[in-house]
Amino acid sequence: FLKSLEPTCRLRAVINLGNRILANCDRVSGHPVGVSVDLASELACHLGIEPEFLMLKKVGRLSLPLRLGQVDFCPGQTWS
Repeated sequence: FLKSLEPTCRLRAVINLGNRILANCDRVSGHPVGVSVDLASELACHLGIEPEFLMLKKVGRLSLPLRLGQVDFCPGQTWS
């Protein structure tokens, strides 16, 4: 897993803004906030790298970034 992060030196995390329990945008700063953001930030800190957030309004838009390899971590997502 760590080898796959070397090209960017960042943890690229998807933040699903469609689930307000997990994530929102701060109205003042415009930065993402919430449980998903906290999880991604803590994991990145633990790995010694910076988080990078890809914010999506709907989880259905996640498939393209996943197929293109633009995402490393999807906090709060479940797959069936």
